[in-house]
Amino acid sequence: MRNSANILRQEWRRLYRDGILSTAVIMYCIAATVALFNGHAAVNKRMAATDILQQRYSGQIQALRDQLHADTSSPSGKAAYISATIPMVADYKLHATASFPPGGLAALSIGMSDLARNQYPVAIKSNYVPAEERISNPLQLLSGSFDAAFLIIYLAPLVVICATYNVLSADKEQGMLSLLMVQGGNIIRILLIRMLLSYLLIMTGIILLTVPSLLMSHPPSRQEWLKWTGICSAWTALWMSIMWLIISRNRGNAENLLLALATWLLLLIVLPSAGRLYINNSITDDTAAHASVQREIEWTTWDIPRLQLLDSFYLQYPQYKNAKAYDTTLASNRSAMAYFSLVDQRMERFTASVEQHRLNETKAIQASVFFNPAAYTQMLLNSIARTDVADYERFRTEIYNFRRRWKDFFHEMEFNDRRLTEDTYCQLPSFRMKDDFRNRAKWQGGMRYLLGLTTICITAGSWILRKNF
Repeated sequence: MRNSANILRQEWRRLYRDGILSTAVIMYCIAATVALFNGHAAVNKRMAATDILQQRYSGQIQALRDQLHADTSSPSGKAAYISATIPMVADYKLHATASFPPGGLAALSIGMSDLARNQYPVAIKSNYVPAEERISNPLQLLSGSFDAAFLIIYLAPLVVICATYNVLSADKEQGMLSLLMVQGGNIIRILLIRMLLSYLLIMTGIILLTVPSLLMSHPPSRQEWLKWTGICSAWTALWMSIMWLIISRNRGNAENLLLALATWLLLLIVLPSAGRLYINNSITDDTAAHASVQREIEWTTWDIPRLQLLDSFYLQYPQYKNAKAYDTTLASNRSAMAYFSLVDQRMERFTASVEQHRLNETKAIQASVFFNPAAYTQMLLNSIARTDVADYERFRTEIYNFRRRWKDFFHEMEFNDRRLTEDTYCQLPSFRMKDDFRNRAKWQGGMRYLLGLTTICITAGSWILRKNF
């Protein structure tokens, strides 16, 4: 124990006096401040947009409920009362919007949240509204968002390199290695103790990155925090093991540093670039193209006779075929409902191949990152923060299911000649993202993957050390 304390004391003095490491720590602190500010600004902007949409929706519901108490003795009051009770009119006025709420750690890993859509309109009629065109910073589009996940993936390994590249070679060149071996006895034990101190110091800096997120109005859960810390710990341990393998070759400072930087370039620049060549398509917003196709389908469907429209609708929804099934008077909205339903069916047939292509692309991305530790770790951090590509694909699926429930609610009201009341307004379907139960298996698999690579590097480095010493 006393020898271990002496080794730790000597290692602390080396780290304290190392000019390169001090510079790296200062740059890391500056970058961490910028990353946290950028991440929290993105999340606050997203939450502000969600709150505005929710307040607007609540105000629309309250306005319709107030119309239920309008003075029906006047023409305007009677018209307001009737419009508030008709399901199809209420659906048109509500303009419901389903939003993807940010996760507790979204500020640390922006992921796809600044590019993918976080809100979708929901109504009986499918409405493909193109996203608003915004002037974007071309440098940000080129480099991506600078957040805590970027800091951990790209910059933390550089700090590991600065802290450990000369942990063996410098002492050998200065004649300190023989003294340390006399005190500690075993070269592997000496290096493990010294590198453990560097690992703990770096992990302390990484953990401090999560403190601002813990103080936010929507802090992460304990499970999210543990997952995030676990992946960061495994990623840092992987780089410590890579450096362990490099320094075990017992070469000079310059050669160790060059080999470490070459490894950094390979894992963080070359392999991700090769992955982008393999996945040459990108997740894009094709809403504008769908809106154009929808307009053409609406024009051709509008020319279909009303009775034929109703027949098509009742083939899909036979439960609504009753005594008034073919009521086509002006007071009935059945033909309009059937029209929207047939347009939806045709649009779904058109988008089926596009959605399948998106699904295949997402699966290809997830399969390719298995051969790229940096991209795999980034995917895991995004998944914990709920900003991954797979999370937004799941969000689209949840939107589809919610719109089904929304349509069924109003179909049930309209085709059974029911009218909206105070109670039915309280029963309107509400959207809530379900938890992804596969996230736990993904996190555990990622931990095994990173720790497996770490074990391989440590085992290989220990074998080389025994051979050299």
